[in-house]
Amino acid sequence: MWVPKQLLTDKVVQTLREAGYSESKIEFLGWQSGIAGALNKSGNPAKAANTILSRPSGARMAAAFYQKKKDSVVLPEPKATDATDQIFRKLAKLEEKAKQAAEESVAAAAGKEDE
Repeated sequence: MWVPKQLLTDKVVQTLREAGYSESKIEFLGWQSGIAGALNKSGNPAKAANTILSRPSGARMAAAFYQKKKDSVVLPEPKATDATDQIFRKLAKLEEKAKQAAEESVAAAAGKEDE
């Protein structure tokens, strides 16, 4: 997963944690240099962060941040082993034989009813 560079100072990060901001919000706030610079210079970074997050532009930037994080998540392909694959192939053949036997049984029963 994509982890953006953290541009906030340790002091600002600590202040935001103490103010109850989640790690993902802190990561977002430290992602862009303009926002991080404003928070680093602010006398009250928690209040400044609240102002930034409450603006419509904050929502748009958060949506872009979310999309970038979402796009970076790559689900691993399940590792299939030859032995596992072989078992499931046998199971598929067994299920197919059972389906054919059931169809033949239904057809045979229908043939007896016609007599």
